[in-house]
Amino acid sequence: MKAPILLAESGIFGQKLCSEVHHVRRFLSRSLGAALVTSGLTGIALLSAGIATGAAVDRSGYVIGGLLAVVCLLLFVNVHEALEATSILLELLEIDDAIRRDDVIKLLVKCMHMGKEAIIPDDDFDDLLQEAMGRLPSKMGYLLKKSLLAGPALAALAFLVCTLYILLWSDMPSLLSALSIAALVLATGGASCGFAMQQRVASMIRAIELEEVQIHTTSASLLSLHKNMLRRKLASTAKGQSLAREYFRTAIQNPGGGISFAIEKGWLAGLAVEEMEGNIMLYLRASANLCNLSLLETVIGECRGVLPESKLHEAITAKDRIQELTANLNAAISQLDIQLLMEAIQQCESDGWPKASLRTALTAREQIEQLLAKIRSALGQADCHLLDSVIAECEKAGLPEGSLREAREKRQALASLQQALHAAMEAKDLDQLHEVIMESKAVNLHDDTVARAIAMRDHLHDLVRHVSKTMEDGDVDLLEEAIKRCQQAGLPARYTDAARTTLETLQKLLAALQAALVSRDLIRLTGSISDCQQAKIPLPYLQEAIDTRQHVQGLRDVLQRACDVRDVQAIDNAVQACKAYGLPGNSWEEALAVRRQLQASLSKLRLAVDGKDVEALDAAIKDCQLAGLPSHDLESACRLKQKMDGFLAELQMSFASRKGPVIQCAVKRCEDFGLRAPEVQEAKLFQQRIDDLLAKLRVAVSCKDLALIKETLGESKTAGIPEEDLADAEALRVQLEDLLAALVTALRGKDTAQIQAAIQKCDEFGVPESALADARSAQEELESLSQHLQQGLSTRNIHVLRHAIKACQDAGFPDASLKEAMSLQDSIGQILARMSEAMRNKDVHALNEAIRQYNHASLPPTSELDEAVATKRKLEQILARLGVAIQLLDIRVLKAAILECQAAGLPEQDLDEALLAKDSIERMLATLRFSVDCQNMSGVQAAIQDCPIDLLRAAIEECRAANIPQAVVDEALQSRAAGLKEADRRILFEIGQDEEKRASYNSAVRMLHESIQTGNDVPAEFEELINELIVNHVL
Repeated sequence: MKAPILLAESGIFGQKLCSEVHHVRRFLSRSLGAALVTSGLTGIALLSAGIATGAAVDRSGYVIGGLLAVVCLLLFVNVHEALEATSILLELLEIDDAIRRDDVIKLLVKCMHMGKEAIIPDDDFDDLLQEAMGRLPSKMGYLLKKSLLAGPALAALAFLVCTLYILLWSDMPSLLSALSIAALVLATGGASCGFAMQQRVASMIRAIELEEVQIHTTSASLLSLHKNMLRRKLASTAKGQSLAREYFRTAIQNPGGGISFAIEKGWLAGLAVEEMEGNIMLYLRASANLCNLSLLETVIGECRGVLPESKLHEAITAKDRIQELTANLNAAISQLDIQLLMEAIQQCESDGWPKASLRTALTAREQIEQLLAKIRSALGQADCHLLDSVIAECEKAGLPEGSLREAREKRQALASLQQALHAAMEAKDLDQLHEVIMESKAVNLHDDTVARAIAMRDHLHDLVRHVSKTMEDGDVDLLEEAIKRCQQAGLPARYTDAARTTLETLQKLLAALQAALVSRDLIRLTGSISDCQQAKIPLPYLQEAIDTRQHVQGLRDVLQRACDVRDVQAIDNAVQACKAYGLPGNSWEEALAVRRQLQASLSKLRLAVDGKDVEALDAAIKDCQLAGLPSHDLESACRLKQKMDGFLAELQMSFASRKGPVIQCAVKRCEDFGLRAPEVQEAKLFQQRIDDLLAKLRVAVSCKDLALIKETLGESKTAGIPEEDLADAEALRVQLEDLLAALVTALRGKDTAQIQAAIQKCDEFGVPESALADARSAQEELESLSQHLQQGLSTRNIHVLRHAIKACQDAGFPDASLKEAMSLQDSIGQILARMSEAMRNKDVHALNEAIRQYNHASLPPTSELDEAVATKRKLEQILARLGVAIQLLDIRVLKAAILECQAAGLPEQDLDEALLAKDSIERMLATLRFSVDCQNMSGVQAAIQDCPIDLLRAAIEECRAANIPQAVVDEALQSRAAGLKEADRRILFEIGQDEEKRASYNSAVRMLHESIQTGNDVPAEFEELINELIVNHVL
């Protein structure tokens, strides 16, 4: 039999749990013990400090010290309670298998009293043990949070409130605020340490809680194995065994209630395996006798964890048999198959199933037999409604299809016949209707639908015969009426398709004929008549169209004759006749085009004659000749054209002579005649251009505008104006060019006097101001540049001077006039270059020299000078801090100062002394630290004895930081003091033992380090502190 719960078979896992719990206990003892001692000592110290302050300064010190001590006392009590409670809880985990049951009960009772439990059971401690073990990790976490985290946090809060009260109360002495702040710092540090310790213990407890071990093929946690061991230790009593047997009897009497609880209780109580297996087998047989498959499966699954498969064979066989019979019954019931259901019920009864288990199957059998009886009754009658109701009832009940096959076949045959009759009557299909009527008579179907179908068939047959007769007669009206009657009767379209096609063909032909008749189009009319004759349409329908065609043909012949003779009046008469009869427009469009062409040619000729336009008259004569007009209509126009050609020849001769009066006379004769020709307008424009050029030249001469004179002379020469008319303007142009050339020469020389003289000559000659504007502007610009240059020389401002020199050079000033300014610029540039080089190299000495030269040169203040002074001040501060760091010989400060200098980019030579000091300290500290790490006290003493006197303080501070006993340091100092002078010996012992000087030294180191870290200046008291250290021979 398998164990219902996991239980370790040896003490290996218990020893492993005890080992891990031992680690937790040891860590808790140290942590909580340290917290206990710290809180106690802190409370005593705060109380003593408060009493001392109250006695010496203010009586409020008693109150403040007492309050702070009470808070520490509460914290002490909290930690003490947590230490005791965790010890009890860990003791519960350290129990081994050899402990007695009474001892376990005592420990559980102690845990309950610790948890303030009110009710303690007399005998059954199993639930109590499970609850205690389940809550153990959370209880441990709660206690640790309360003692290590919540307690210090609340104490810090109380100290914070006290501190704020003291700070806000103006009458409180500063010593009390310092005391309260110290307590607050200690409480805050305690809370931080408590949080770290609580997290570590929580992780250790969580590791114990989650750690699993392998037992056979199953894994289990150490806590669960330990809990099961304790449960069995508590339950192994005579009363426990008696209760376990009672649980087994109850489970066998009620098979559906489960047996797992009884098995677990029996195992814990220590019942014999044979007794437990026998009870379980009885429970399995009792469950199998109920013939309940789900219950039996549940019971087998419940017992499979504790019994081997061989013991479960009988129950599994019974379950398979019940499952098989149940499946047969369910299949027969679901299919409603009477034969299968009878066989399944017989098998179950033979296996001894109770009637209650077969109740569903018996009910289903009776229902199936009733339905089959109804089907047999309905098949004996020919009632469709009865068949439908019986089939619907059987389908609703789920009767198999085989039982309904015969009824469905008969109902389907009757329904198909009725549907065919209705479909044929609705479709009005003669062939289909006749066929269905024959089938109905064949099966002797007596129904009103059959009589109605026969009547409909006869009526439709008469309509079809009437349509065929009208098609043969060719009467369109009768055919259309017959088709409408068929459509109203709902006859299918295929019986009238041929008639509708014939009717549509005849209607289209007659419509086309009527359209052609209305349009009076000869071609359409002829084609429509021909189509109708081919379709054998009777002559009365075509007579009107034939007569109209003959009349239209006659009108078209008359119109064609009028066009051939080009008689406008005849064309008009023929067109009017065609319009009056209604012929389409295309019948007389050609005639109208001929008429329009003739009229256009004549109109154009008349307009050309009236307007006396040479080009229009010539074109009109040519158009009339091409149109075939008679010559007598063109005689007057030809005479007029000859006369106009004479006037144009005379105008052309005058234009070629380039004489103004001649041209004006010829233009006057043409205008008096009213002649319109491009040559006349051209002559007028040429004459106007000559007049405009001469007027423009006169204006330019009067204004003495050289550009306008030159432009007008060029245009006049191009126009061919005689030279004698342009002589005065040409002479004035030469004089103006000479004056302006002299002015340009003066401007190129950048000589203001020459420029002024040239401008004065131009003013006396009367040169317009617009021609002198550029020269005057250039003169003003040169004077402004000279003033700017003088300003740069007088102010000695490098930026103003550079800008002025650049502007003068761009303006083209000679180098000789800029020599003084450029020399001053070069000297100032050299000073600024040396200053920039010194700032770039971080060279304080070079920077001082450059600033001195700058001031000696009487140069004005600039941003470069400000930057140089700021850089110099910053470098001097950095070097000053480096020098003090070298004097203090503290490795941490010295390294920070060297890094600051290197980050600032100071040259290497400024750092040589500091680097040598740093190397000396590091070598000394390396030797000392090696001895400290090896715990070699003799090596430590040797290092102190060999250490230089200026590095001795650093060595002693390193020993104190490494917790080297003071006796070792004192012994080394005494050995070193042997043989020294009294003054040196006194200095040596002051270094090692004078705490006040040591505090001053440490304060100086701290101030300097903070200054280096922040980049700010050292406090004001730093210099006094350094002087004091120097006076006291500390430095």
